Amino acid sequence: MEVEITYEKEDWSRFQGFLEKDIPKRIKTPWDNTIVSIVLWAVIGAVAMFVFRHFERFHWPTAGYVTAFATVLFALFIRYMYRIKNAFAPSESGCFIGTHKFTITESGIESKGRGYYGFHAWSVVKEIVRDNGLIILFTDTANAFIFPEHKIDNPDGLYNYVKECNKQLSSDSGADAPPLAS
Repeated sequence: MEVEITYEKEDWSRFQGFLEKDIPKRIKTPWDNTIVSIVLWAVIGAVAMFVFRHFERFHWPTAGYVTAFATVLFALFIRYMYRIKNAFAPSESGCFIGTHKFTITESGIESKGRGYYGFHAWSVVKEIVRDNGLIILFTDTANAFIFPEHKIDNPDGLYNYVKECNKQLSSDSGADAPPLAS
């Protein structure tokens, strides 16, 4: 199966949006534990009860200063996160934006684009996801082949084909890459 896609910045943004939503779900922290959450909320409630019980000693201007300081820190954090995200955006002269040709076979995925050629055996495809109008073939945590469904003639056919190829050959350690064309 051959697929030719012309990627634009919008395609990268959709993939990044998926990663921003999906990767935090994959990482478990102590705060995700229900018992830890209950204890944390109990502590917050106890502190709030203690503070508001002693209104005569509560200094409202200090509370206002602390709130303003925390708001400024939060705004700076959001601003810098936005700048970092934009710093990783693909450039017009890079290898992401432009036309890419994918040849998907039972052996793996061959990809060609401006200045590169590559082959990935199915054994390196870790996960196949279909979300938010994208078909995503992960080869690592945040590295993937992305196929925007609106740029493919038959997205259901592509999705079913890659799922079947990956299912059949992902455990086959003998699926090595063919020699690169010169």
